[in-house]
Amino acid sequence: MRLTRKQRAFVDAVLAGKSGKEAALAAGYSETGASVTASRLMKHERVVAAIERRKVVEQAKEEAKAAGRKVDLPDLSQRFSDPKEFLFEVMSDPSEEMRYRMEAAKVLMPYEHERKGAAAPSRKQEREKALKGALERFAVPTAPTMRQ
Repeated sequence: MRLTRKQRAFVDAVLAGKSGKEAALAAGYSETGASVTASRLMKHERVVAAIERRKVVEQAKEEAKAAGRKVDLPDLSQRFSDPKEFLFEVMSDPSEEMRYRMEAAKVLMPYEHERKGAAAPSRKQEREKALKGALERFAVPTAPTMRQ
């Protein structure tokens, strides 16, 4: 679902212009299997998507800079169907500014980790809730009021 730290480093190295083997070595993969690993990673669906996405963004930035206008980034709503996936991508992208990465992490936090102290109800609380529900279900209804 998400790129690992090594896969992100591999993407960065490929975009920096290194060959597959050099990129695998720069990412921290073993020297003995660097060529095989690079070949495997260049076929990996998420790695290819990340490379393409970064190329599109870099190209858009360069075109905007050459035209002397504000950077207009491509529409990401077509790439990400899940907002959590988008937030994780922003949080994990080392090319993003740290403030945006931190903000994405803050927004993503409640969805990835449960709060401390928000544990499941105790048995006593469950029994009390069940008793209250039973009392409400079998309670004697009040008599209707008479109108004249």
